[in-house]
Amino acid sequence: MFETEARILEAMRKVAVTWLRPPGGPAAGYTLVSDEGPHLGGEGSAPTPLTYFVAGVAFCVLTHLSRCGRDLKVPIEEAQARVTARFRRTGSVLQGTARGECARFEIRAVRR
Repeated sequence: MFETEARILEAMRKVAVTWLRPPGGPAAGYTLVSDEGPHLGGEGSAPTPLTYFVAGVAFCVLTHLSRCGRDLKVPIEEAQARVTARFRRTGSVLQGTARGECARFEIRAVRR
């Protein structure tokens, strides 16, 4: 089970504490800090939430690649994943027309 608690520190800076609680095992906790760039009112002092999301997808791809290699007994000495995501927002929150979307999402994985 995964759990996360997040709160605003100041402006667009946030902190999250996240735990992995495996059945029958000890919980492992981590602290993450996030910020937005100046164009969204932040300072750019930490990765953005979407940066963590895209990195998480790349980590998951590599985890699955490693597990498949292990299960199929195919040695994977080196692997790389590149995730490209383009997000777009349009409209106005004040006018009730705000919309956010992922305009493009591409995953490339290479095993060597």
